[in-house]
Amino acid sequence: MMEKISNLNEFPDFLLERIRRIMREDKFSAYRYLESVVDESQRRYLMAFFRDVIGGKVEAAEWRRANCRVISISVESMLRTPVKEWPLIDRGDGIFIQIMPNLSYDDADTVAGSLALYDESLSYRSENVRFTMRYREFSPVFVNDVVASSRRYIAYRFYRCFLVENDAFLKSATVEDMVELAYPGFSMDSLSIDARVALTGLLAEVNSSEYKINYTPGFWGKDEVYQ
Repeated sequence: MMEKISNLNEFPDFLLERIRRIMREDKFSAYRYLESVVDESQRRYLMAFFRDVIGGKVEAAEWRRANCRVISISVESMLRTPVKEWPLIDRGDGIFIQIMPNLSYDDADTVAGSLALYDESLSYRSENVRFTMRYREFSPVFVNDVVASSRRYIAYRFYRCFLVENDAFLKSATVEDMVELAYPGFSMDSLSIDARVALTGLLAEVNSSEYKINYTPGFWGKDEVYQ
């Protein structure tokens, strides 16, 4: 009996093809077969893997290159926590954090496959981001800490992705300005007072000399992607 797969990043090609053949006849049977060959520890990622990789939306090689075990916390939880204490993921070439606003862990996992597209060697910023933004309601947020150069690039992705330059705009921007830029149409009234205070402190910390932040419109892809 074959040992169950304990890491979806190591899913063998021959099994991919076998499950795809089954899926052509019956999707439910294909999913049940996938469940039977994968360890319990990977169950929470199965639906995204089935839809994205088995379904052919994401190449298996791209999935394998990415670390899909992202950490997910709510925006409000993030705003209550100092930047230095945010949970980080060390990917070797940098440190990443992925935040899903106001979602449960299970909800956040449904976009694990699209997040797996993040790879500096790919054309993710111009093309593949379209796939991620299909799940607009999940509003993923990334923080990328480039350790090698000691520079921090903080990108808040709400409905659109952006990087903010450490210049006059950032120094004079109000919390409302920043939220509107990040999340058009978002109402500050939906945040608690504590969250607003935390966001103000976060912007002040981001604007400190410790960070070097650049704003580039459309950095993550053409602006129309996010409309």
